[in-house]
Amino acid sequence: MDLDRTFHHAASAPPLLPIDINETADGRLARLEITGELDGSTTPELLDAVERVLAAPAPERIELHLAALTFMDSAGIRCLLMCRTAAQDAGSRLTLVDPAPPVIRVLEITSLLDLFGLARYAGSGSGTRRGPHRAASLPELFDQSAALRQSARDACARAQAVRQVGLLSRLRPEPPIG
Repeated sequence: MDLDRTFHHAASAPPLLPIDINETADGRLARLEITGELDGSTTPELLDAVERVLAAPAPERIELHLAALTFMDSAGIRCLLMCRTAAQDAGSRLTLVDPAPPVIRVLEITSLLDLFGLARYAGSGSGTRRGPHRAASLPELFDQSAALRQSARDACARAQAVRQVGLLSRLRPEPPIG
């Protein structure tokens, strides 16, 4: 496939999320090759790139190539869903191409593989992970999630208790000085 037009980020500062955008001459396909980590600090860059592609006459298809995406968190999931919705609203179809194992794993855990047309990857994200994180089974992840939720509830209860103590101290009249 001949990709005619290529966009690169401005040279002023290196992007947190390098994205190369290539479009075919006929404007039917836009390919975004994404490298790095898709998290809360980098999602605006992907959203901006997709919006730029959709600003001109929207292509029939947008491909997000994710082979070099090394990490994705819940903000990244939300970003992919927002990109998918923006593409649909513009009459385009967004597809994920060659997702890296960490991306497959996150989409599998969140039951989004089917939504992105990646059902064929089901079960393939449970292999060994690259990097400092070890592979975890689904039951382990559920247990970790439950423990995190309980920890968050405990922290909220402690914060509420601290606020109540602070409010009570304000309601009590302070003894006169002198």
